[in-house]
Amino acid sequence: YGSGSGAVDTRGLGPGLACYTPEALDRCAVLIFEPKDGGHVLAGAYGVIEQPAATSAEAAVTTFLGDAATAFDGLTTIADYDREDIRQARKAPIIGGRGVPTFAAGAGQPLTANPPYDPLKNTTGIEPIRREIALYAVEGAEGRTPVVYVMGE
Repeated sequence: YGSGSGAVDTRGLGPGLACYTPEALDRCAVLIFEPKDGGHVLAGAYGVIEQPAATSAEAAVTTFLGDAATAFDGLTTIADYDREDIRQARKAPIIGGRGVPTFAAGAGQPLTANPPYDPLKNTTGIEPIRREIALYAVEGAEGRTPVVYVMGE
């Protein structure tokens, strides 16, 4: 979404974070490989795992993680997606407001580089979550809760 070098690119995640299948709860991902030692290694990944509708974004993350939820530090914030796109699980013909309420959580070792994908870019003014694993449960979708994940090395 957006344009220029400051834009958040969600083409791999489908319009409205619905993985190009708005009729089904599913998952999709973008894998990032880098050359190393004459081959390629997985350097990062980001994607969406659609969950059933939750009472809140934080509840979606807690349910998704189960017992592992205690390993994550979280905060309530705003992610850089269009409200109508998320609500309708498709590219809306009329653009709503930018920014969607989101619960973000991170775990694992700190990253020295920027994460491969940053849903908070352009909206909150806070630093990206630079942890090995970051989760972003996005509110406002009808009948589902998209959980965006970002994994870096």
